[in-house]
Amino acid sequence: MERINGADSIVVNDDPDIQVGSGYWQIDVLQKFLLRQSDQVSHILNVQYSTSSDVPRYYGSHRPPTACRVWQWYYGPRDRLLGSYAPNWQKGGAL
Repeated sequence: MERINGADSIVVNDDPDIQVGSGYWQIDVLQKFLLRQSDQVSHILNVQYSTSSDVPRYYGSHRPPTACRVWQWYYGPRDRLLGSYAPNWQKGGAL
């Protein structure tokens, strides 16, 4: 479905397994840090960031084109930040 001259119009997709023209983008960054305080103690810090644009989602019924209805809505945009900390203690030896 495309907007042509201000009206929604049904357009044939040559490959139905590909969602054409979504314009979707996403960036993911993750990093883990390890600090060894001693042979018995270490600290792990995990930091993750993810962001995306609007993600179009389309659904259509499987009726003939003259009776076809198409629904469209968006997921996003999305921003997510996660951080976690994990201390590790080991008795009497190396980690």
